[in-house]
Amino acid sequence: MISKVITGKSFSGCCRYVCKPVERAEILYVHGVRESDPKQMAEDFEQNRRLLPNKHRAVFHGILSFHPDDKVTNELMATLAQKYLQEIGLINTQVAVVKHTDKAHPHLHIIANLVNLNGKAISDSWLGLRGSGITEVKAQNPHKTYVLCGFCVLQSWWTILEFENEIRGAIEKKQGSVLN
Repeated sequence: MISKVITGKSFSGCCRYVCKPVERAEILYVHGVRESDPKQMAEDFEQNRRLLPNKHRAVFHGILSFHPDDKVTNELMATLAQKYLQEIGLINTQVAVVKHTDKAHPHLHIIANLVNLNGKAISDSWLGLRGSGITEVKAQNPHKTYVLCGFCVLQSWWTILEFENEIRGAIEKKQGSVLN
């Protein structure tokens, strides 16, 4: 699994890109936003962002890409996206998870508000590193097939403690290389 994180300013543009055209996009999970129309979804995100008007880059756009051989169901993709958001600290906020079918490999897009439901800013510091640290652990250990918190995708199962230790090590390694 590979992750990519983008932060931006426009919920309208992000929702339009992720949710259209409907032939390639399937909404798997939403929390706190309407899913019937990208314009309404963007309005819901924007309304919550206004709780913190000085937060200009409130759009979190994450992409999780899986290997073409990974057998991931829609249910599993939605669950993994939610666990991924928890691991990188995006909790108590609006979210939309959308699967795309325009590539040979399964992948999904996650839109989240960096203003939480209480009107407080969610830190975007190290979001990309946190996300890549989580997915890098899998790449470094190809014989252990897992994704996020010991959640089994194909074959093997890690305990949550083993997984957390691997994530911490990968994140610390990444942060150390950036800070030095």
